[in-house]
Amino acid sequence: MLIFGYTYGEAGILGVPRRTDLGSASYVNAEAVPYLNGAVIGGVLLLISSSLLFVNILGTLFLSKEPVSGEAPIDTHVESKSPMILERWGFWLIVVLVLVVLAWGPVFLETVNFISGFNVQGFKPEAPIPLP
Repeated sequence: MLIFGYTYGEAGILGVPRRTDLGSASYVNAEAVPYLNGAVIGGVLLLISSSLLFVNILGTLFLSKEPVSGEAPIDTHVESKSPMILERWGFWLIVVLVLVVLAWGPVFLETVNFISGFNVQGFKPEAPIPLP
């Protein structure tokens, strides 16, 4: 994913448009072609790794011969010394919700104009690249 994400990010910085059929596009920047080739390599690695993951999951579910009868090689029964509040799902769900609001709230509020709806600065339909 690092290879795939990095190379597509760099290609985007060089002006390659997203969500297009790049194979038939005649307007792709020649400097971005090595990054797009790297993205293909990253995509193939992602496909192979996800295929192996699903093979492993399905093999574990359907091809396991018998349940494990031995004990784990490590001590799994440890007395907890953490406060009880940290052992509850509700607490962690609230923490996650607060962090999401803190992270995405300012981004969302920046794009909303409460008088006329959404406001995307610098966008023109005839020139879809955002202006600074």
